[in-house]
Amino acid sequence: MKLGVQTYTIRKTAQKNLSHAFDELLRIGIHRVELARLDLNEELTLTLSKKKIEILSIQMKMSKLFKDIEHISAFAKKVGCKLVIVSVLSIPAIFFGKRSLQRFTKKLNLLVELYKQKGIRVAFHHHHFEFKKIGNETKLNYILNHTVNDLYIVSDTYWSKKSGYEPHEVIELIGDRLIGVHLRDYLIQENGIPKDCEVGSGLIDFDQVMLASKHASYAVIEQNTKTEIESIEKSINYLKTQYKELF
Repeated sequence: MKLGVQTYTIRKTAQKNLSHAFDELLRIGIHRVELARLDLNEELTLTLSKKKIEILSIQMKMSKLFKDIEHISAFAKKVGCKLVIVSVLSIPAIFFGKRSLQRFTKKLNLLVELYKQKGIRVAFHHHHFEFKKIGNETKLNYILNHTVNDLYIVSDTYWSKKSGYEPHEVIELIGDRLIGVHLRDYLIQENGIPKDCEVGSGLIDFDQVMLASKHASYAVIEQNTKTEIESIEKSINYLKTQYKELF
Protein backbone atom coordinates (compact mmCIF):
# COMPACT_ATOMS: atom_id res chain seq x y z
CA MET A 1 0.00 0.00 0.00
CA LYS A 2 1.38 3.38 -1.04
CA LEU A 3 1.28 6.26 1.44
CA GLY A 4 0.74 9.90 0.58
CA VAL A 5 -1.06 13.10 1.57
CA GLN A 6 -4.29 14.54 0.23
CA THR A 7 -3.69 18.10 -0.89
CA TYR A 8 -6.87 19.31 0.83
CA THR A 9 -4.67 19.21 3.93
CA ILE A 10 -2.18 21.71 2.46
CA ARG A 11 -4.67 23.82 0.49
CA LYS A 12 -3.92 27.09 2.33
CA THR A 13 -0.15 26.68 2.05
CA ALA A 14 -0.53 25.77 -1.63
CA GLN A 15 -2.69 28.82 -2.33
CA LYS A 16 0.08 31.06 -1.01
CA ASN A 17 2.95 29.26 -2.73
CA LEU A 18 2.35 26.03 -4.65
CA SER A 19 6.02 25.14 -5.08
CA HIS A 20 6.78 25.73 -1.40
CA ALA A 21 3.86 23.52 -0.34
CA PHE A 22 5.25 20.54 -2.25
CA ASP A 23 8.79 21.29 -1.07
CA GLU A 24 7.52 21.00 2.50
CA LEU A 25 5.95 17.61 1.73
CA LEU A 26 9.21 16.41 0.19
CA ARG A 27 11.12 17.66 3.22
CA ILE A 28 9.15 15.37 5.52
CA GLY A 29 9.43 12.41 3.16
CA ILE A 30 6.14 12.57 1.22
CA HIS A 31 6.49 11.91 -2.52
CA ARG A 32 2.89 10.94 -3.31
CA VAL A 33 -0.37 12.89 -3.20
CA GLU A 34 -4.05 12.66 -3.88
CA LEU A 35 -5.02 15.91 -5.59
CA ALA A 36 -7.95 17.87 -4.16
CA ARG A 37 -8.82 21.57 -4.00
CA LEU A 38 -6.09 22.49 -6.51
CA ASP A 39 -6.59 23.80 -10.04
CA LEU A 40 -5.51 21.25 -12.63
CA ASN A 41 -3.50 23.77 -14.62
CA GLU A 42 -0.11 24.04 -16.29
CA GLU A 43 1.56 25.41 -13.16
CA LEU A 44 0.49 22.35 -11.20
CA THR A 45 1.58 20.02 -14.02
CA LEU A 46 5.04 21.58 -14.20
CA THR A 47 5.45 21.67 -10.41
CA LEU A 48 4.56 18.01 -10.02
CA SER A 49 6.89 17.01 -12.84
CA LYS A 50 9.80 19.09 -11.58
CA LYS A 51 9.53 17.76 -8.06
CA LYS A 52 8.79 14.17 -9.17
CA ILE A 53 5.59 13.89 -7.16
CA GLU A 54 3.54 10.76 -7.83
CA ILE A 55 -0.20 11.36 -8.26
CA LEU A 56 -2.19 8.58 -6.65
CA SER A 57 -5.62 9.99 -7.55
CA ILE A 58 -7.62 13.11 -8.31
CA GLN A 59 -10.67 13.90 -6.17
CA MET A 60 -13.45 16.34 -7.00
CA LYS A 61 -17.22 16.68 -7.14
CA MET A 62 -19.21 14.57 -9.57
CA SER A 63 -20.48 17.62 -11.47
CA LYS A 64 -16.93 18.66 -12.37
CA LEU A 65 -15.95 15.12 -13.31
CA PHE A 66 -18.79 15.11 -15.83
CA LYS A 67 -18.39 18.67 -17.07
CA ASP A 68 -14.60 18.67 -17.45
CA ILE A 69 -13.99 15.07 -18.52
CA GLU A 70 -11.74 15.98 -21.45
CA HIS A 71 -9.61 18.39 -19.42
CA ILE A 72 -9.39 16.09 -16.39
CA SER A 73 -8.49 13.01 -18.43
CA ALA A 74 -5.87 14.97 -20.39
CA PHE A 75 -4.36 16.30 -17.15
CA ALA A 76 -4.42 12.80 -15.62
CA LYS A 77 -2.54 11.45 -18.62
CA LYS A 78 0.11 14.18 -18.31
CA VAL A 79 0.77 13.39 -14.65
CA GLY A 80 0.42 9.60 -14.94
CA CYS A 81 -2.73 9.26 -12.85
CA LYS A 82 -5.31 6.54 -13.55
CA LEU A 83 -7.88 7.13 -10.81
CA VAL A 84 -10.46 9.84 -10.22
CA ILE A 85 -12.65 10.03 -7.13
CA VAL A 86 -16.13 11.43 -6.62
CA SER A 87 -15.63 13.48 -3.48
CA VAL A 88 -19.15 13.62 -2.05
CA LEU A 89 -22.81 12.76 -2.56
CA SER A 90 -24.93 15.22 -4.51
CA ILE A 91 -27.06 17.62 -2.44
CA PRO A 92 -30.32 15.78 -3.33
CA ALA A 93 -28.75 12.42 -2.43
CA ILE A 94 -27.70 13.83 0.95
CA PHE A 95 -30.99 15.41 1.96
CA PHE A 96 -33.73 13.62 0.05
CA GLY A 97 -34.97 10.08 -0.40
CA LYS A 98 -34.41 6.94 -2.39
CA ARG A 99 -35.15 8.39 -5.82
CA SER A 100 -32.38 10.96 -5.42
CA LEU A 101 -29.95 8.24 -4.42
CA GLN A 102 -31.08 6.11 -7.36
CA ARG A 103 -30.30 8.96 -9.74
CA PHE A 104 -26.91 9.44 -8.09
CA THR A 105 -25.94 5.77 -8.40
CA LYS A 106 -26.97 5.74 -12.07
CA LYS A 107 -24.70 8.72 -12.65
CA LEU A 108 -21.87 6.94 -10.84
CA ASN A 109 -22.26 3.96 -13.18
CA LEU A 110 -22.24 6.25 -16.22
CA LEU A 111 -19.14 8.04 -14.94
CA VAL A 112 -17.35 4.70 -14.62
CA GLU A 113 -18.06 3.94 -18.28
CA LEU A 114 -17.06 7.39 -19.54
CA TYR A 115 -13.73 7.39 -17.73
CA LYS A 116 -13.06 3.76 -18.59
CA GLN A 117 -12.95 4.91 -22.21
CA LYS A 118 -10.11 7.23 -21.17
CA GLY A 119 -8.24 4.45 -19.36
CA ILE A 120 -9.13 5.87 -15.94
CA ARG A 121 -10.84 4.16 -13.00
CA VAL A 122 -13.50 5.83 -10.86
CA ALA A 123 -14.02 5.63 -7.09
CA PHE A 124 -16.41 7.19 -4.57
CA HIS A 125 -15.35 8.74 -1.26
CA HIS A 126 -17.80 8.53 1.63
CA HIS A 127 -18.50 11.03 4.39
CA HIS A 128 -20.93 10.51 7.28
CA PHE A 129 -24.02 11.07 5.11
CA GLU A 130 -23.77 7.56 3.73
CA PHE A 131 -24.39 5.97 7.12
CA LYS A 132 -27.93 7.32 7.33
CA LYS A 133 -30.63 4.73 6.68
CA ILE A 134 -32.71 4.68 3.56
CA GLY A 135 -35.32 2.02 4.08
CA ASN A 136 -33.67 -0.93 5.78
CA GLU A 137 -30.11 -0.20 4.69
CA THR A 138 -27.54 2.57 4.90
CA LYS A 139 -26.91 4.77 1.90
CA LEU A 140 -23.43 3.25 1.68
CA ASN A 141 -24.91 -0.23 1.40
CA TYR A 142 -27.32 1.03 -1.24
CA ILE A 143 -24.43 2.49 -3.26
CA LEU A 144 -22.49 -0.77 -3.01
CA ASN A 145 -25.53 -2.80 -4.09
CA HIS A 146 -26.59 -0.55 -6.99
CA THR A 147 -23.32 0.32 -8.67
CA VAL A 148 -21.07 -1.70 -10.94
CA ASN A 149 -18.17 -3.57 -9.39
CA ASP A 150 -15.82 -1.29 -11.34
CA LEU A 151 -16.83 1.57 -9.06
CA TYR A 152 -14.27 1.51 -6.26
CA ILE A 153 -14.58 3.01 -2.79
CA VAL A 154 -12.29 5.26 -0.76
CA SER A 155 -13.02 4.94 2.94
CA ASP A 156 -12.42 7.72 5.45
CA THR A 157 -11.52 6.72 9.01
CA TYR A 158 -12.75 9.97 10.59
CA TRP A 159 -16.18 10.00 8.94
CA SER A 160 -16.71 6.33 9.80
CA LYS A 161 -15.90 6.93 13.46
CA LYS A 162 -18.00 10.09 13.59
CA SER A 163 -20.94 8.07 12.28
CA GLY A 164 -20.65 5.61 15.16
CA TYR A 165 -18.90 2.84 13.22
CA GLU A 166 -15.47 1.39 13.73
CA PRO A 167 -13.42 2.33 10.65
CA HIS A 168 -12.03 -1.17 10.17
CA GLU A 169 -15.56 -2.61 10.13
CA VAL A 170 -16.56 -0.20 7.36
CA ILE A 171 -13.46 -1.17 5.41
CA GLU A 172 -14.33 -4.85 5.82
CA LEU A 173 -17.88 -4.14 4.62
CA ILE A 174 -16.52 -2.48 1.46
CA GLY A 175 -14.37 -5.54 0.80
CA ASP A 176 -12.60 -5.98 -2.53
CA ARG A 177 -13.95 -2.69 -3.86
CA LEU A 178 -11.78 -0.73 -1.42
CA ILE A 179 -9.08 1.11 -3.35
CA GLY A 180 -7.95 3.79 -0.92
CA VAL A 181 -8.16 4.97 2.68
CA HIS A 182 -8.13 8.49 4.08
CA LEU A 183 -6.22 8.41 7.34
CA ARG A 184 -7.19 10.85 10.06
CA ASP A 185 -7.98 10.41 13.70
CA TYR A 186 -11.06 11.34 15.73
CA LEU A 187 -11.41 13.08 19.06
CA ILE A 188 -14.13 14.83 21.02
CA GLN A 189 -13.29 18.34 22.19
CA GLU A 190 -14.09 19.72 25.63
CA ASN A 191 -17.20 21.37 24.18
CA GLY A 192 -18.40 17.94 23.04
CA ILE A 193 -17.91 18.64 19.34
CA PRO A 194 -16.02 15.97 17.33
CA LYS A 195 -12.90 16.99 15.45
CA ASP A 196 -10.42 15.29 13.16
CA CYS A 197 -6.84 15.22 14.38
CA GLU A 198 -3.40 13.80 13.64
CA VAL A 199 -3.14 10.05 13.17
CA GLY A 200 -2.40 8.43 16.51
CA SER A 201 -3.77 11.38 18.52
CA GLY A 202 -7.37 10.27 18.93
CA LEU A 203 -9.69 7.35 19.50
CA ILE A 204 -9.28 5.27 16.33
CA ASP A 205 -7.62 1.85 16.47
CA PHE A 206 -5.24 2.11 13.53
CA ASP A 207 -3.86 -1.39 14.07
CA GLN A 208 -7.28 -2.69 13.04
CA VAL A 209 -7.51 -0.19 10.19
CA MET A 210 -4.17 -1.22 8.72
CA LEU A 211 -4.99 -4.90 9.02
CA ALA A 212 -8.37 -4.49 7.32
CA SER A 213 -7.06 -2.27 4.53
CA LYS A 214 -3.87 -4.15 3.64
CA HIS A 215 -5.30 -4.92 0.18
CA ALA A 216 -5.93 -1.22 -0.61
CA SER A 217 -3.84 0.42 -3.31
CA TYR A 218 -3.05 3.49 -1.26
CA ALA A 219 -3.66 5.54 1.87
CA VAL A 220 -3.41 9.30 2.26
CA ILE A 221 -3.23 11.51 5.32
CA GLU A 222 -6.03 14.06 5.31
CA GLN A 223 -6.85 16.61 7.97
CA ASN A 224 -8.60 19.95 8.31
CA THR A 225 -5.98 21.79 10.33
CA LYS A 226 -4.56 25.29 10.71
CA THR A 227 -1.05 23.87 11.23
CA GLU A 228 -0.91 22.03 7.93
CA ILE A 229 2.71 20.87 7.61
CA GLU A 230 3.18 20.40 11.36
CA SER A 231 0.08 18.22 11.58
CA ILE A 232 1.14 16.09 8.62
CA GLU A 233 4.58 15.64 10.16
CA LYS A 234 3.03 14.52 13.43
CA SER A 235 0.93 11.92 11.61
CA ILE A 236 3.96 10.78 9.61
CA ASN A 237 6.07 10.35 12.73
CA TYR A 238 3.37 8.19 14.33
CA LEU A 239 2.97 6.05 11.21
CA LYS A 240 6.74 5.61 10.88
CA THR A 241 6.89 4.36 14.45
CA GLN A 242 3.95 1.96 14.19
CA TYR A 243 3.84 0.87 10.52
CA LYS A 244 7.33 0.87 9.02
CA GLU A 245 6.11 -1.19 6.07
CA LEU A 246 4.44 1.94 4.68
CA PHE A 247 7.81 3.69 4.17
